[in-house]
Amino acid sequence: MRDHRQLEVWQAAKALALETYSASKSLPEDERFGLVAQMRRCSVSLVSNIAEGAGRYSQRDFLRFLDIAAGSASELMTQAEIVIDMDLARADEFRSVLENATRVKMMLARLTKTIRRSS
Repeated sequence: MRDHRQLEVWQAAKALALETYSASKSLPEDERFGLVAQMRRCSVSLVSNIAEGAGRYSQRDFLRFLDIAAGSASELMTQAEIVIDMDLARADEFRSVLENATRVKMMLARLTKTIRRSS
């Protein structure tokens, strides 16, 4: 069991969740129950799965939750791309979300690789 708050990837994912909440405020009102809700759920799922996995006692469980978190990162990246492509809000805010989600996903991949090598 690890303290998830000490993990760099969790810290980056938490910052991404906060950024996603902030950026999604600029989306049109008619997206409130569409993209806004989905992006927020994704970002919270991402950071929450890292925390839940870190709280598990087995490496296998931790890896499984990191894998789920990576899926949430991919989902968030896709949603940010849709916002940008459809010109629904300020593109620079969502490019930042996209870049940070990509960075978190790469961090997850490195952490997963390190854990697998040590097992």
